[in-house]
Amino acid sequence: AQSAIAAVHGASHKFVSCQGLLTTFPLKLLTDRHTSSIFLKRPKPFNSHGIIEVAQTEVEQWERSMATWDLNRFVKTLAYFGSIPIVSSIDWLQHLLGSRPDPTVHFNLIKMTVILLIGESTRIGQQVMQQLQQAGYSVRTSSGTAEAIDPDVSAIVCCTDDPDQPAIDTAQTSTSQSIFDFRQPNAEIGEVWGALDDVVMGGVSQSGFRLDNASALFSGTVSTENSGGFASVRTRNFEPAIDLSDFSGIELRVKGDGSRYKFMLRSETRWDGIAYCASFDTIANEWTTVKIPFADLIPVFRAKTVREAGAIDPGKIRSMQLMLSKFEYDGALNPHFTSGIFQLQVESIAAYRSQIPLILVSSTGITLPESLPESIALQLKKVIEIPV
Repeated sequence: AQSAIAAVHGASHKFVSCQGLLTTFPLKLLTDRHTSSIFLKRPKPFNSHGIIEVAQTEVEQWERSMATWDLNRFVKTLAYFGSIPIVSSIDWLQHLLGSRPDPTVHFNLIKMTVILLIGESTRIGQQVMQQLQQAGYSVRTSSGTAEAIDPDVSAIVCCTDDPDQPAIDTAQTSTSQSIFDFRQPNAEIGEVWGALDDVVMGGVSQSGFRLDNASALFSGTVSTENSGGFASVRTRNFEPAIDLSDFSGIELRVKGDGSRYKFMLRSETRWDGIAYCASFDTIANEWTTVKIPFADLIPVFRAKTVREAGAIDPGKIRSMQLMLSKFEYDGALNPHFTSGIFQLQVESIAAYRSQIPLILVSSTGITLPESLPESIALQLKKVIEIPV
């Protein structure tokens, strides 16, 4: 092998006939210890012509295996998420790569806080309603009977003379706040969601995210070739961060293909930092609602758990990600993974509350739910003054 390498140095110009990458850096490849073991396998003596002829077969084999890895797509992926040092801040270079400088998503979550007021006809109720409206809350009224509660209700304020008997049972009540509603056409989906596949580690999987039939379609081809095995779509970083501290978790409305997928949140802006992850199964061609409590999210770094990272801060959500991967966590394999074509329809992504805060207001004072000391209930306490 050493004599062969020496001969290559003496006849490097003859490698011009090799196609693809080797026309650019043949000596770097053939003098590398690992690569030499690939190309110079035969222990026969080589002459200057023999090296070319023998190596040519190995070169072509190597090029066939590497031709599917797309350097251009790799660079464009990094550019889309603004992860190329220096380059990502240069206007004309980012535009050349099909992106924009320091790309982020200026995402303003519309959080119209809707309060359901019970007992508005009482003296206390009338004054509380006026206080809430002056503070900018949207107020709806209820008679307190067993009626359906609108899904956008953030809290219930019950004005009563008997604080020991709340006028409505909220134990089984769940509401949600839409984050992405893909039923509504939005031409800017490509500015928010981008593919992040195993091309970043030499793989050949490809995916995309587009609007299709009143939903967003995450689809493509996942492959384990070249040590790959995952396809994903991820949002650019939200600026400012999304505050979901008043909620219990994330709710997905999806129709899958029977595969097991992952959903991830990040609370930092780093490109390759810690993600908070949960796996979920799909039923082929059936719509399902997936609820992922924040408390169930696992901190991971490249599919390995990072327990010392602690729980996610739902008040600082920086990005979201959907993924199909052959791995679960810590080397375990996804039991429902199959290479090939996949698709996951996503109708919506929302934040949900497992239980609506119930605030009791009476002449004796204000009673807050013990389980939500930092929630909207605490904000309301600052607004509501007990009428004398």
